[in-house]
Amino acid sequence: MAAALSRTTNLGKEWSLMPNARATICVLVLFAAASVVLRARSAGAQEGPPSLVPWPRAVKRASGALALTAECRIVAAGSGLEALAKVLRDEIYLLSAVRLGVAEGPPRAGDIVLDLAPELKGEQYTLTVDDRAIVRGGNYRAVAWGTATLLQAIGPGRQPRLQRMKIDDRPSLPYRGLLVDVARKWHPVETLRPLVEMCRLYK
Repeated sequence: MAAALSRTTNLGKEWSLMPNARATICVLVLFAAASVVLRARSAGAQEGPPSLVPWPRAVKRASGALALTAECRIVAAGSGLEALAKVLRDEIYLLSAVRLGVAEGPPRAGDIVLDLAPELKGEQYTLTVDDRAIVRGGNYRAVAWGTATLLQAIGPGRQPRLQRMKIDDRPSLPYRGLLVDVARKWHPVETLRPLVEMCRLYK
């Protein structure tokens, strides 16, 4: 992996390879990094701190975990969060092969609840995992950041789990971004799409 990283950081003229080759290099580096994280977590980090990037402002961990099964649901308790609930359902399925339902009405134990909280300002959000997982944010974007943290916190394997904890977080800066220069260097959609997904996951 070190050799691959060294090669990607010193590509020079080689970076002018065909678009498909550049996309392949990006994907290989990202998958290599992800595999290192997953192996570390699988080897015993289940009881250690969750792998969250960036690390939230406040994390209070508790013992135990919430198992996510096909019986669990995603409940959009806040108005206008139904579309986000469906996005989260698909992301959890891609991550764990467990498909949760999207439901309305009162939440129950085992559910993931998305809700709006007027007392949380701007992009501030909280994630509370106990007998259910509750993501609350000051607005739609804040709840979306909370669901990204939830995705990072899901343990690897066929039986996805969420460590019981309470997170209180908000962005450190009002503007965050990633610059991809498409004016001076052509990048195909196949290269840009995973970058957009990474920006989502890293908030």
